[in-house]
Amino acid sequence: MCARAREGRILRMPSINLNTRIKWKRGKYKQARKSRNPESIISELANCVFRGAYHRESVWVSCPRRVASLFDQLNIGRRVRECVARDVPFVHRDMVALRLSPEDAFYLHAVVGCLVVYAYEESVVSNNGDNNNNRGGRHVELSRDQFWTLLRENSGPTFGLKCVATCHFRLQGWLPRSGLQYGADFVLYRRHPSLVHSDCCALVLPESSGAGKSFDVFDNSTMSEENRGELTKSFPKWYELQSLSRLCIQVKKKLILCSISVPEECDWKDSSVVAEATIKETEISRFNQLRIKNLAS
Repeated sequence: MCARAREGRILRMPSINLNTRIKWKRGKYKQARKSRNPESIISELANCVFRGAYHRESVWVSCPRRVASLFDQLNIGRRVRECVARDVPFVHRDMVALRLSPEDAFYLHAVVGCLVVYAYEESVVSNNGDNNNNRGGRHVELSRDQFWTLLRENSGPTFGLKCVATCHFRLQGWLPRSGLQYGADFVLYRRHPSLVHSDCCALVLPESSGAGKSFDVFDNSTMSEENRGELTKSFPKWYELQSLSRLCIQVKKKLILCSISVPEECDWKDSSVVAEATIKETEISRFNQLRIKNLAS
């Protein structure tokens, strides 16, 4: 296998090459012509403000059907039934209810700036250990650091690195989605998954000790052995990488290793660490002797 790498700093990444031809799914060309460019949709959403509620360890948003279709085209959020979101604050019956992933919620809140998140006051001050789960408290608007802390404590140890990678890929123009079905962290689309097939599978890895501090959400001594295994995420073993590489070849996708580096002095308790992270993308491909000779000539 050979590797090709490129580096960049988050929030300063170039978008994908929009001049390249997109291969649409069979029978989806007419529908694809009506779809909009993701950059134009984000520009429109940046001029809007939506109220979201942090409830049941998720972020919920209600919006008109037209706006919900824009979120669908960006592959952000999943529509939920009215009975599921019945007790969620700020969700109205005449609106479409969306449930956002933690990474996409922070992207809309901190990068796009179109999402204002509210939470129960008891959830905000629960860090002192006196959380009585009282649902009768008032809602308060969360600052960026408060929202970041709340997501880190309730979304698992890998949230920090996945959030950095999500913001990185979306700023490039990709539409990331969970890559669990392929054994990866993300799969990357150019447009909505109903219109195109994904181009890449991405694995997110901490490259420096500063990036490894993102797992230090709780005290390791109080964690169980099952959860402690998530804190040892490192470069995959070569036979695992070979298996994933062959899988990606069979499904006609590229395999990208997304290595994240953060300066040692950065504190993961501060949301500004997202802007300080450095991304190195390495494409893993099988070694082809004829192709190497053609490139050398």
